[in-house]
Amino acid sequence: MQKLAKPLIWLAAAIAAAQFIGFIIERPKSGVDEIIKPDGFEYALRGRDIYALDFQGGDVICGGAAGLFRIDAETLEAKEIEGFSYVKAVLTTEDGVWVGSEEGLTLLGGTRRFTTENGLPDNRVRSLCLGRDGTLWIGTWGGAARAKVENGTWKIKKIYAAADGLADDMVNVVFQDSFGGMWFGSYVAPRGGVCVLNGGESQIFTTDDGLPHANVNAIFETSARSVIVGGGFYTKGGAAVFEYENGKWELKRAIAKEDGLAGEKVRSLYEDDSGRLWIGSEYDGLAVFDGGGSTILNMENGLCHDEVQVIREDADGNFWIGTYGGLTKISKEVLDNVTGK
Repeated sequence: MQKLAKPLIWLAAAIAAAQFIGFIIERPKSGVDEIIKPDGFEYALRGRDIYALDFQGGDVICGGAAGLFRIDAETLEAKEIEGFSYVKAVLTTEDGVWVGSEEGLTLLGGTRRFTTENGLPDNRVRSLCLGRDGTLWIGTWGGAARAKVENGTWKIKKIYAAADGLADDMVNVVFQDSFGGMWFGSYVAPRGGVCVLNGGESQIFTTDDGLPHANVNAIFETSARSVIVGGGFYTKGGAAVFEYENGKWELKRAIAKEDGLAGEKVRSLYEDDSGRLWIGSEYDGLAVFDGGGSTILNMENGLCHDEVQVIREDADGNFWIGTYGGLTKISKEVLDNVTGK
């Protein structure tokens, strides 16, 4: 028995690590086939993991563990775009659609590709952000990269890591606020947290400063110019509200389940054109805050799955919810009736 002890420990550790990273062992998509579809709700890619999405023309480009897909926004017909797996970021720019996966960064339909061989700090791309000056920011497991067009070609100009003021080398989220600051969220609790770089100065916020959790999943700025940072692990976490005062960001308050969240671990954030704040959770659906409280959307009232990984609104006011069990499309009229907006 003693000879088996260490191998069993190593096996258990390997399985736990795979579950944590989320690349190897998939959680069961229970209940996907039992959803009763309400009026105004439509579904695509049922049972597929949808981690990231963006729009291109009349199509939705989305991806996750199963690869990358192009969906007709009207018919919801889905076609796989071959050559991708474990897609974690999708971003539409004037140059086209950028796709970040565990194999690097690719400009869809083009010849430009970034990996560690030509400048990326790590091939596991986690997030993308287009800066106001046209700079492309790339968050990876080994740091963040800043890319710009030089002589008509995209090139990586600088790498940012802990040595440059980040909370950790691992960058799960990259975001630029309207004041010019760059936010970098890590996912390496208990260390890590969120860092803001602005004008050569670095501000780092951890759980010691009031951050609900050091694992950061999403960062978003509202129309009121508050920045919301959401994260967590398993059933722990929440969101934090930051305000910009006297040239510095200050963590003002936390948002927890008792404040209207669907669940404690926050996976996604979004503010729609009507000013409603959407906060998606890991296990419990999402909460839509409209100023007078929150409305919870989950599998019981129409979502494909309760793990909400990305939320977007298209040009027609329809909402697209990427979940661990597929893509849910909700019409604006139905959502207005549900929330009373």
